[in-house]
Amino acid sequence: MIAYLEFCQSFVNNILNSKIKLGNNELDVNEATVIPIEVDKDEILIETLSPIVTYSILFKHDGSKYTIYFKPGEKEFNSQINLNLLNKYKAFYNKLDIEKEIKIKSFSKIRENIIEYKGFLIKGYSGIFNIVGSKKLLEFGIATGFGEKNSMGFGCVKLLKNK
Repeated sequence: MIAYLEFCQSFVNNILNSKIKLGNNELDVNEATVIPIEVDKDEILIETLSPIVTYSILFKHDGSKYTIYFKPGEKEFNSQINLNLLNKYKAFYNKLDIEKEIKIKSFSKIRENIIEYKGFLIKGYSGIFNIVGSKKLLEFGIATGFGEKNSMGFGCVKLLKNK
């Protein structure tokens, strides 16, 4: 079994044995399924289920921080997604056996989403994207999310087509 599938199965088993708090509500999960995603080509089409977020934190002359968000089509959007995905892959597998970075570009009209979370504004982008790269990295990105702030639910996608 692929390592991240083992993690997902363990996560699902824990959810089934505990209560989940959503807002002020406690929920019991009665059923959950882990669906393996197989990428069999080095080009895929994905649709975002939640916005993809990429950013850098910069410093002003006075030392204060500010965040700059990148949008599809900007060179930094692609490079930040690559860097984040490679870092997650290396942290998970404790190795980096990927030869090819991914290239992501919009395939449809892209929507800008501005979300307020705990008093902060977060900017992300939704739509359909074409991504080319290593099959292993593409599969890993679908499983873990593309971009940053995945633990907050951003960057979740579904596979539309292996091209």
